[in-house]
Amino acid sequence: MRRLDAKSRMSREVHVRVREGVGVKLPHATRRVVLCDGTKEQAEAMRQELYEFLKAELKLELSMEKTKVTHISEGLEFLGFAIDRNLSGRGKWAPRIRIPIRAMEKVQDKIRAALAPNTHENSVASKILGLNRIIGGWFRYYQTTSSPSCYFDRLGNEVYWSMAHWLGRKYQMSIPRVIATFWRQNSFRTASVTLSKPSEFKATRHRLRTIPNPYTSETPRIQREDLDGLEEEWEGTEERKGHWDRKEVVYQRDAGMCGMCGNFVPWNEAHLDHRIPRHRFKPHNSGDTLENLWILHREPCHQMKTKRDLQSGRRVR
Repeated sequence: MRRLDAKSRMSREVHVRVREGVGVKLPHATRRVVLCDGTKEQAEAMRQELYEFLKAELKLELSMEKTKVTHISEGLEFLGFAIDRNLSGRGKWAPRIRIPIRAMEKVQDKIRAALAPNTHENSVASKILGLNRIIGGWFRYYQTTSSPSCYFDRLGNEVYWSMAHWLGRKYQMSIPRVIATFWRQNSFRTASVTLSKPSEFKATRHRLRTIPNPYTSETPRIQREDLDGLEEEWEGTEERKGHWDRKEVVYQRDAGMCGMCGNFVPWNEAHLDHRIPRHRFKPHNSGDTLENLWILHREPCHQMKTKRDLQSGRRVR
């Protein structure tokens, strides 16, 4: 008996045991496309045969209501792709994999939510990182579709103008001033991060690989997929508003030098810290002034500073 966990896509014993312990999640439904070189009646008969086989042999349930029978010329959506066939440049019928309209609308909604007017208190750097996660994952997912560049360019144009207006609201700048301040080397950027561009993601050919069926193979090999979490994408929202922007300013001011040991700190190892602990200020955010901030090594300098602050706090009590 194989144990189901959060990384399981499907188990051979799903119909036998669906829960073995606290925290175990049910696997997602398995989706398949079956091709039939025949008439619609033959395709419907194949669907019925498949239903009976799955139920009798594998003890799996095929949803007849959700199983659509369609002609390839009409197209279908599968795993976020729009699949149909069309005449190629040579005048022959060829399969075509495109980006569905609702996939474009969904990622546009995510971008607009990330750059909503009520989010301008977040740092520019964190907002760019959040956008890179959204559009970067979307671009990579659709790189293998037919002629994706037109969709990528359209999305890149929306990101450009949305980001420009977001910066304008944040700093009360006109669009020309925003471009002059933040637009460098053909992208919006800060000292540490750069907004991804559609031109960075080229169309690639999907490479097919044979995966044996774990239910019918004599020696099944089930390889668990490293699935993404079900949480929503990070939109660049900070717990402490403006934290990343302050880190960039202090890092440049101190030339990347650690405030405790005096040695250089690489950016990805630097930690922004308060000289006087933040909790001693009332209100707490009044301790976020640049004069009260410095750069420390994440280890061991910041750990030593935190330990010292805790010991000092105990003595005060």
